Amino acid sequence: MLPYERPPLSKKVLTGERSVESLEYQSPDYFQSLQVDLVQGPALALDLESKSVLVGPRSYRYDDLVICTGAASRRLPTTVVSPTLPGVFYLRTADDASRLAEALPRARSVIVVGAGFVGSEVASSARAMGAPVTVIEVAPIPLARVLGAEMAAECAQLHRRNGTTLMCGHVVTGIRGDGGVEFVELADGTLLPADLVVVGIGAEANVEWLVGSGLPIGDGVLCDDRLQASADGVHAIGDVASWADPTTGLRQRFEQWTVAIEQAKYVARQIVNPSRSESFTTSNYFWSEQYGVNMQFVGSTLPGDATSVWAARGEGRLFALYRSRERLTAAFAIDAPRDLMRAKGLIESGVGWDAAMEAFPGHHFDEVAARSTCETSGSRSQL
Repeated sequence: MLPYERPPLSKKVLTGERSVESLEYQSPDYFQSLQVDLVQGPALALDLESKSVLVGPRSYRYDDLVICTGAASRRLPTTVVSPTLPGVFYLRTADDASRLAEALPRARSVIVVGAGFVGSEVASSARAMGAPVTVIEVAPIPLARVLGAEMAAECAQLHRRNGTTLMCGHVVTGIRGDGGVEFVELADGTLLPADLVVVGIGAEANVEWLVGSGLPIGDGVLCDDRLQASADGVHAIGDVASWADPTTGLRQRFEQWTVAIEQAKYVARQIVNPSRSESFTTSNYFWSEQYGVNMQFVGSTLPGDATSVWAARGEGRLFALYRSRERLTAAFAIDAPRDLMRAKGLIESGVGWDAAMEAFPGHHFDEVAARSTCETSGSRSQL
């Protein structure tokens, strides 16, 4: 396939509303019109001395190299499930989505391992197809690390209101079956019948091809605050980029679709004008669609910060603001897109808390958490 859009893979592709082919960004003629040579194949090696990249059998020289090799689904260990057992799916690529979309209509019992955004979207899509769904999550509340316990509880209730069984605080120790999935075993000995299992337990940066190149890697390609790696002319963006965030002082790797676009634009400007010295920053905006509702989040909170959460509700909507150190630092919305976009602008402009509250005069906010446990730094996945 040509380069394609990935967010619909866990949503409309699984429900049959969109085909995989419809996700392609452009036709081959588009790349030719830009005088872009599109070479499709895996990157195999990087030679920093000769400034070249090996793709398939051919080596390509570069002046500037932008590494955007993405991430791959984190796999369950082979002690838990055989990698060849039919009926076990991961969702990361168009091929993954095609196989899962073909299998879902025949499923009698679906289990999703992991209640992050991707796992939750898959559960929502499976319910839309009429399948019984159980979601197993190791944490006490799903998404608490991102949203804080109180807002995460709202997401948990969304699963339950839509007929999905949510089992939190459980560890999957085995996925077994004879010729196909038959049951999932939990650490407490519980056996759950299933004929289709989707595993969504996070992603790992695709850096294997860089091992031995001399380029520093860890949880991604290690970059400075301008998304530059330690080698001349080498940059990284998207899921694979681990950069030093000047705002938080932390090293971060975000897997959000919007952050990848922001990084691509930033690096393009840096290449055209290397004298630009400003650091890359992001408001960390992302969204999810589950059970017919739209969820949006923007901002971040630092680990260990005393963070309070103030929420306003009305007509099926939820809008929450996060306060740290007398500043608006984050916002979360369920079916309240205009409020979220206004909060995004306020966060990007660095307004204080009092000014932020004055920007929403029609809302009645209640403090729902005097100290949130959310920790939005680090990697998060959104297809």
